[in-house]
Amino acid sequence: MRTSDLPRAGGALLALGSLLPLAAAAELELRPYAEARAYYDSNVYSFSGRDEALARNGDDQLSDRVMRGLAGLQADYGFSRQSLGLTAEGRRLIYDHFSQLDHNEHLVALAYKGRYGEDVSSRLYASQERRMASFADRDTTALTLERERLGGGELGFAPGDDWRVELGARVRRLLSPLPGLPDFTLAENGATAGLRYVDGGPASFGLATEYLKGRFDGTPDQTRFDQYTAQLDARYEISGLTRMNGRLGYTRRNERNSARADVSTVTGSIGVQRNLSGVTSVELNAFRNVESYLVGAQSVIDTGVRAALNWQRSLVTVSTGVQWHRSDFQIEPRREDRITQAFFHVNLAPRRWLDVQPFVDYRNRSSNIASERYHGVVAGLGLRVQFGGAEVAR
Repeated sequence: MRTSDLPRAGGALLALGSLLPLAAAAELELRPYAEARAYYDSNVYSFSGRDEALARNGDDQLSDRVMRGLAGLQADYGFSRQSLGLTAEGRRLIYDHFSQLDHNEHLVALAYKGRYGEDVSSRLYASQERRMASFADRDTTALTLERERLGGGELGFAPGDDWRVELGARVRRLLSPLPGLPDFTLAENGATAGLRYVDGGPASFGLATEYLKGRFDGTPDQTRFDQYTAQLDARYEISGLTRMNGRLGYTRRNERNSARADVSTVTGSIGVQRNLSGVTSVELNAFRNVESYLVGAQSVIDTGVRAALNWQRSLVTVSTGVQWHRSDFQIEPRREDRITQAFFHVNLAPRRWLDVQPFVDYRNRSSNIASERYHGVVAGLGLRVQFGGAEVAR
């Protein structure tokens, strides 16, 4: 599927939504929303220190105060056992000191979900987002706006009482200009297939496979890669109190470029969610994946763990946690990063239509390459209002 096909996919979703409900009652739900967020960023450019800031930016200041405003609309159109969803959002970011970074962003997303009888389900989706690229791995302090387009679909069906087949396909296009490479693009096309044994009990087991074909365009060395993954899949749930899911398998990535760097490694993930009480829950996750390192147009192996604690009452939700992961870059000279992240988020809902959201995020990256080290804190307050939710009969 080419990038130019994504608008057609969105149009197909809309056409599908207009044809299917002709013989069924339908309901339209509209939810406009807006958000204002003011926060302090202690290290806007992800510099290793004031000396690097002065050398690269001509200014030794690291921090800034940022205002972020957004307005959007969520619309859901339900008919029979199917639904169409639309999200459209515009954003504006304003920097107090680094005013050259002021910019606009947007997001548009479409999704279709459907069930056909008791054994068949499907999902289609398409989205486009325009956003500021992260400075964490860039050798420039100039504002870069990247565009990401996603599209794909999933189909699940049960050929027998105890088996379920899950198929999927996706396409991704990320245009993210780099210094001297204004047309730099990552393109990925993927397909997944899985077979799962489900007997109605608390456990299910299966096999999941994925094929991913990608390329980095707009570079002197047109890097191509083929990635194959096969994993055993297991899920377990006890009375809604404990949920476990895990995958364990193997990934091989074949690079096709002048500096060939094939990757073969064990990959997978495991996650546990446990409700400690009616208001408190914990989450524990571990993962190992092969990803695309955008700036280097190469592969990176990410290995990490995450722990989170959630506490929720009728008007207050508190989420806090920490994540650590290591990134092993498959390039020369070898680079290894260790990243520690922590967060503390609160959501207060004094009114049904109003959320008050104080938050603190911390990030620290150590590396065997001194210039890639940095740490920073982002802390602030957000106000979100959302209206609607009433169903409009059609």
